[in-house]
Amino acid sequence: MIPGIGQPPLQELQSLLFAGGQRGGMWLFSELSSLFQDTAGATPVTTSGQTIGRISDLSGNNNHLTQSTAASRPAYDVSGTLKRGLFDGVNDFLQTAAIDFSNSDKVTVFALVRKSSDAAAGVVAEIGQSGDSSFALQGPGSPLSKRWNWNPRGTVSTETPTTDAQYNAPSTAMLTARADISGDAASLRINGSLVNSSAADLGTGNFANTSLFVGRRGGTSFPFNGLLYGLIVVNGAIPSAAKIQRVEAILQAINVGA
Repeated sequence: MIPGIGQPPLQELQSLLFAGGQRGGMWLFSELSSLFQDTAGATPVTTSGQTIGRISDLSGNNNHLTQSTAASRPAYDVSGTLKRGLFDGVNDFLQTAAIDFSNSDKVTVFALVRKSSDAAAGVVAEIGQSGDSSFALQGPGSPLSKRWNWNPRGTVSTETPTTDAQYNAPSTAMLTARADISGDAASLRINGSLVNSSAADLGTGNFANTSLFVGRRGGTSFPFNGLLYGLIVVNGAIPSAAKIQRVEAILQAINVGA
């Protein structure tokens, strides 16, 4: 039995992933009440085309994503029933204050995302800027390719990319990326199927106490060109297969009606 089944979708996600005090965050562009034009959360986003200065963390951890520079804010984009953040592939990004991921060497990242171009590598979500104790979810990958790419590391880096030909832009995908440093395990699921896994050495140590960047590496490079519907980062024990499948289904249902 999976805890939380039968609750409203947002509450079910919180119950499935954060009821045990797990660190990380949950940011859903479909939840209009969590979007603001300013970093303080005083001016709500109300219509498509307005820029996003803050998207509040819905996990209960208060790890809000913000952007203080107006020109670097992604836009709220609505097309029919679809609600998402639009990243321009030039300078748009959001970031949290430091999140202390250092209590665990395990992380799971869920992202419902669409890459609009394969012309330049882009960061969907990243901590640590590819140094030790880091992870990076990219679309397309770096070095430049048409693939989705997951690159976690302790003191040693590994990559779990997909093949280039399968996911040419434009490509919408439900991505689930997992890593266990001490277990030397990394994997990437796309649209409910495991597409790659690795048992290569990830080194040692836990993840870092640092900011999460969304849409650009460290705010300076690899800008993401595309649309982000929802992002969840969970630091701690890897969710069970049943929980992962349920989270993927909820994210797709509330964001794209799949």
